[in-house]
Amino acid sequence: MLAEGTPVEGGFMDAGRAIEYEAESQRRRIDEDLHKKGVKDDSTKLRYDLVLPQMEESIAAVLTYGANKYTDQGYRDVPNNVERYYAALRRHINAWRRGENNDAESGLHHLAHAATNCLILMDVTGVYNEEEQSIDEDGNHAEQRHREDMCSHGNNQNRPIPSRF
Repeated sequence: MLAEGTPVEGGFMDAGRAIEYEAESQRRRIDEDLHKKGVKDDSTKLRYDLVLPQMEESIAAVLTYGANKYTDQGYRDVPNNVERYYAALRRHINAWRRGENNDAESGLHHLAHAATNCLILMDVTGVYNEEEQSIDEDGNHAEQRHREDMCSHGNNQNRPIPSRF
């Protein structure tokens, strides 16, 4: 890398130009590497290898506990599910902040319950559908259709799902 103050034609390189030069050099090296035999560019893909098995297992344990106690994905049909799972999230966080590690009823870690409640909230508020931007014949985006469906099923008493608390 060329450092600030490196002599170049017409004077010395400043810090900003040195960074730009290095970035451009790196882009050229990457482009050259991509055209070599046996190269696969995964740089823009999700890194599932970063999700530790313990993380995935703790979420699965809480969801399994809930499915055994109630039903598979039954949280979707709970009346006022957004408010209730947000309250549950806060209770688990507060219990953990008070020094409790495990939930008395399930025996599972409070933070596993909290993380699962966050994922449940993402599901019931349509976050997972926001990436779908398909438009139907009425000109509605998929996210709007999902929100309308959620509200029309009565599990939120025909109230729009709040985007933030």
